[in-house]
Amino acid sequence: MSPEYAYRWKPIEPPSDVRALAIPELRAFEKQWQRQRERLEQSKALARFWEHLARRWSIETGIIERVYDLSLGATETLVEQGFLANLIQHGDSDTDPERLIAILNDHRDGLRMVMDLIGGTREFTTGWIKELHVLLCRHQNSVTAREQGGLGRLVEVRFEHGVYKKLPNSPTLEDGRIHEYCPPEHVASEMDRMMSIYRDLPGELPEVRSAWVHHAFTQIHPFQDGNGRVARSLASVDFIRSGLFPLVVDRSQRDTNYMPALRAADAGDLRPLTQFFAECQQQAIFRALSHAEDVLERTTRRATIFEAAQRKREHRSKTDAETRSMMRARLHALAASALEELRKVGKEAESRLRGVKSDTQTSDASNQHYWRQQIVDMAKRRKYWVDFGEERCWARLQLRDGGITDLVIVMHFVGNPSPGTCLAAAFLQHRDSTAQETTTGEFTLLPQEPLLLVPDEDEALQASRYARWLDETIVVALTEWQKRL
Repeated sequence: MSPEYAYRWKPIEPPSDVRALAIPELRAFEKQWQRQRERLEQSKALARFWEHLARRWSIETGIIERVYDLSLGATETLVEQGFLANLIQHGDSDTDPERLIAILNDHRDGLRMVMDLIGGTREFTTGWIKELHVLLCRHQNSVTAREQGGLGRLVEVRFEHGVYKKLPNSPTLEDGRIHEYCPPEHVASEMDRMMSIYRDLPGELPEVRSAWVHHAFTQIHPFQDGNGRVARSLASVDFIRSGLFPLVVDRSQRDTNYMPALRAADAGDLRPLTQFFAECQQQAIFRALSHAEDVLERTTRRATIFEAAQRKREHRSKTDAETRSMMRARLHALAASALEELRKVGKEAESRLRGVKSDTQTSDASNQHYWRQQIVDMAKRRKYWVDFGEERCWARLQLRDGGITDLVIVMHFVGNPSPGTCLAAAFLQHRDSTAQETTTGEFTLLPQEPLLLVPDEDEALQASRYARWLDETIVVALTEWQKRL
């Protein structure tokens, strides 16, 4: 009986319309980050953030590939304090601490090798990719494989580092079908073709180049194992070269964003993968700004408080007043559009669910200070700074169903002080119907990532991106709300 295939391998091809795959807002994010980068480089905050990000990349890239597991708590400890075996407690990982640290250091060295490539000390070739594979997989000595013929049992075989596969490595999926990768006899020619196509892609579109080379490499799957780690390294090259960050795919994104985007690329649509990679960069920039402000705050404690305060005042005065005014106007417009959408949702809830009542409200000069504590809580959990020296806007939908649930969309400036960067975020607040209006109630931070808003982005495109984010946020919020009914 011939096997059934979920995906049949085919030779790689260049993207049909490169410009259509570009994510315009990423250009605006790049400009905003480059302006902030100069300030942070002077304080050495950027170097610290880079090291933290490199550690996070080193951890997550192995978790995504299921080389090991590591608890979230231990992950944060290692990111903050460094790769030390004695920081890993019993139950934190399924791998011996000493071995885990060795693997993590291999991943970190692999990222340094990428940086050497960006610095011009190495050339991007198939030979370089083989060396990268050797480095990333240095402490992995065996790989699980299925015996050819017979019962097809799983066995441990010697892992050949930096050597193209000699046997097929196409996986059998949970439903019994096969996802076919490039046959061994075509690997060398396909890798050469990948490099040739890659060089012809426009360097000013790092998200397109990164998504394409990542997917092309995974289609080939040239090595016995470790292909995912190499693919994410290759996908980081153009982002770093553009002044951005290595591609960090968080474990929570594996099944919800990353794998679906790869499956879409398999079906011929690279856009979801390009979009996902751009969103990963947005999150990295957001964290860079937030983390760097935290580092700046700590480093300035060595100087006098008054000197630190004066630097902040000078920086705020240098930030273009016209830019801040423009962003305030945009936030008010976005709050108004959120209010309109929330009204529609409230009316729909009332018409579909008997006994449910709704109410909506938005911020004005008299109440913009509402929700301060919740905004602070969100900032602490997501580790960013809120610039309370600037205006903020919000829109609220209240649903009364025996309890009282508020869905709140907030928009505010971020930074300490803000360079004009803003974000939109959302949360739920729930209390019993008998509770007084001033009662805080139960705060729920929605899993939806905040939306970064920068002044360089075209206003119409920004509004369109915000509308998509708002629609997804409302769906997530209503899902949480209905669990309480």
